[in-house]
Amino acid sequence: MQRTLCIAPLLVASAAALSFSSYILGLQQQLCNAAAELDGSGQVFCQDSWRNERGHGVTRVLEGGDVIAKGAISTTILEGQLDDERAKAMSQRGRKGAVSGARYRAAALSLVLHSARPAVPTLRSDIRLFALEGEQPYYGGGVDLTPFLVNEDDFRDFHASVKALCNRHGEGLYEGFKKECDEGEHRGVGGIFFDDLEALTPEASPEAAEAFVRDLGENFIELWRPVVQRRRHEEATETQREWQEMRRGRYLEFNLLYDRGVRFGLSSGPSRIEAIMVSGPRNEAQRRLRPRRANAVAPGDQVSAPPVIRWNYMGPGKAEPDEEEAGGSAIRSRVAAELPEEERRQREDLLDLLSSPPRAWA
Repeated sequence: MQRTLCIAPLLVASAAALSFSSYILGLQQQLCNAAAELDGSGQVFCQDSWRNERGHGVTRVLEGGDVIAKGAISTTILEGQLDDERAKAMSQRGRKGAVSGARYRAAALSLVLHSARPAVPTLRSDIRLFALEGEQPYYGGGVDLTPFLVNEDDFRDFHASVKALCNRHGEGLYEGFKKECDEGEHRGVGGIFFDDLEALTPEASPEAAEAFVRDLGENFIELWRPVVQRRRHEEATETQREWQEMRRGRYLEFNLLYDRGVRFGLSSGPSRIEAIMVSGPRNEAQRRLRPRRANAVAPGDQVSAPPVIRWNYMGPGKAEPDEEEAGGSAIRSRVAAELPEEERRQREDLLDLLSSPPRAWA
């Protein structure tokens, strides 16, 4: 009887929504086991289960591993009513049932694995369900890599694996989902992103969309494994680790500005802030940096990526001429230490990659 009372107020709790909620709790354990095994340090994921008037979930974190500096794999299951702002935003995306006061159920699993070594990119991924009362549930999710150093073979292999997974469920899915991931300021070297997914094609069943989402979630660690195995033993200098922490600071900024999961959590009323922000890196550095240049866009040019300010991340040593200074004279650092030329090139390569239009990796 108590179970009936818990579910009955939300008609939105369809069989599909309830099944997915239960599924992600089991998947969370599988992913934690796989990530800890890949890390190989013997560190394990601690667990924090929570419940409040809006929902429940499990936050699991591993820190100080050989491969994973900090990893967070979290599940969140919420029930509530749409406020005016969220209802308006959803209706603008074509959700007919998104009216103020409509009841909903949301279930999500998110994963962020921050690497301990600069040669290993950060992995971010998630799968989620959102169901409005009286409507078919729809899905969202994605997976992407955020590197600190440019190793193009790793990026190609990752994208090829993601494409192969997508192709198991239909031709053209990878291309469409990659395009969505690359819109706006792309996170790292991208991957795939999808939202408001009810069916993979107009002819496909809703069950096919859920099958794709489950297949993706079950392979999050496997998509990352080849890159980890290739790079896990590469040593790093102190300045490379400093660079890694600076890029982690940009990652945190990106999450606060653009990540839908973080923004949804922060805008959903009283929340467990520590659970929302658990995906942040263990160590990060934020610096006040002088703008170096912006990638130029001529009038009338069409570009796939927005102009990105190029900050002077080059560290101590040589500084580029500042064209706005009288006579174009160079501003040079007075710091005695100098960044090795190879590491200057590594930073430049990454900044060039991130400020250029998204690449076709597979």
